[in-house]
Amino acid sequence: MALRRTFISNKLSTQLGFSLFEVLIVMSMVAVIASATMLFSYNYYENQLLTTEKGNLILLLQSARANAMQNVGEQDHGVAIDPSGYQGYVVFVGNNFDDSDESLHVYVPRAENFSFSANYPEVIIFEQLSGESNIDSEFELNSTHSGASTTVTINYEGAIY
Repeated sequence: MALRRTFISNKLSTQLGFSLFEVLIVMSMVAVIASATMLFSYNYYENQLLTTEKGNLILLLQSARANAMQNVGEQDHGVAIDPSGYQGYVVFVGNNFDDSDESLHVYVPRAENFSFSANYPEVIIFEQLSGESNIDSEFELNSTHSGASTTVTINYEGAIY
């Protein structure tokens, strides 16, 4: 804080502190910087959620494929996406989700603010021992809040990325 001396009517006056105008200017600069930071951090947060959701789906698909290749239960393994009104993924054993043993189902919820493109596969099955999938597809996972999307790809050989 600087000490300022001004002469008012031949009287020496000292002012300590900042004027109201200076304080308002600094406050407005801080508000602009804070609002820009909040905007960027929200988009970063949404993108991280989208990346995490994609990683979770890929992890489940790879787990089902690994179980099929290791011949766990001597059956095919698969993942159902949003089956029968359940918002999430179901890892199952067998070559058909509808006929699979429900006691072996693993339910994994999906975050509410994500959706799939219209062409997503509802059931992905990996053959025992070979790990080959029943689909060769690319589909999008979309964030309903930010509008961002990411692509999940599965080919017949079972590669998932």
